Amino acid sequence: MASRFNHSCLPNAHYAWEPTSTCVTTHAIEEIPSGQEIFVNYIADEGTLTWDQRREHLNHWGFICDCRICTEEGRLESDRRRLLMRTQQDNVDNEVRLDLRYGLIMGLLPLYEQERIIYPQLSDAFRLTTDCMLKAAEQTGTRQTYEPNCLDFALTHGRQLLVVDLMCLGHGSAAVNETLAFIRNVRRSQM
Repeated sequence: MASRFNHSCLPNAHYAWEPTSTCVTTHAIEEIPSGQEIFVNYIADEGTLTWDQRREHLNHWGFICDCRICTEEGRLESDRRRLLMRTQQDNVDNEVRLDLRYGLIMGLLPLYEQERIIYPQLSDAFRLTTDCMLKAAEQTGTRQTYEPNCLDFALTHGRQLLVVDLMCLGHGSAAVNETLAFIRNVRRSQM
């Protein structure tokens, strides 16, 4: 069934291989009105590709995308955001200070949302923010007196990660189970 979905760089659904069930699962990532076509992103893992780069990849399937960000007026702004994302991601990877790394990741979140880049990039960003907060909590040594409370932030970001994983992968996926276990561990460490 997933092979019947058309591509959009602004998809309304996400598909993924689920090794446990050995099936491809497809999940709506936004409300899809009755009668509206379901679109998936064929190149979702390539979230920071510019219009020219996406067009080159999509030629493999023999078509050119005509979604809102691939139109003449949309692609310049989209390319600007995607190039900024690429720079921000490189900065995140190279930053060792937790507070600066956290700030850089938080700067990526609205860009991902504007470009509707959900999985795996948004999921990874929430995972990274959660990790930053947990490391900050470990470094303070006094978890209850740190302002803002790193464990609370870690739990908040962990929950956001869970929402993205559930939305894109569904209940029972390995990623969802790992995220649930992670959230339980953060809760335990708060006590």
